Amino acid sequence: MPYAEVAISKHLMTEEEKSIIAEKLTKIILEIEGLNDNPISRSIALLDIKEFANLYVGGERRASMIKL
Repeated sequence: MPYAEVAISKHLMTEEEKSIIAEKLTKIILEIEGLNDNPISRSIALLDIKEFANLYVGGERRASMIKL
């Protein structure tokens, strides 16, 4: 089962932007897994977009950052 996780700062992307990212990443994970892009393959392709309010890098708070 193809799976990808994206962690982003809260309010960094609109719902429309998240949908665009989800579509593109779904195609990528299907390709990496060697699966055809069809409804059956897509039904098992999981993408988890996690939004977080607090991010600390090197002990310092970051207002916004994206990690793919």
